Amino acid sequence: MKFTKTLKVQNAQSKRGQLCFIKKLNEEKYFVSIEIVGKEDELHQPLKENFVAAAFRLRKPSYLKNYTLLWSWKGGAPSS
Repeated sequence: MKFTKTLKVQNAQSKRGQLCFIKKLNEEKYFVSIEIVGKEDELHQPLKENFVAAAFRLRKPSYLKNYTLLWSWKGGAPSS
């Protein structure tokens, strides 16, 4: 996935992940939840790692009703 059209913030405390992406592929919308984990490297410096917490095809648009829209393309194409 090179570009996403939508970025949402996860509001539900019972769900894993802090950021969610919505991407349309082959006329189907897909949801990906990214979990950001704080760790330390071998020198005990702060380090953030990102993990895919969940990914699935969205079947019901109502699933996103408890998410806050953080960013979305307003039309046009992304810059290269």
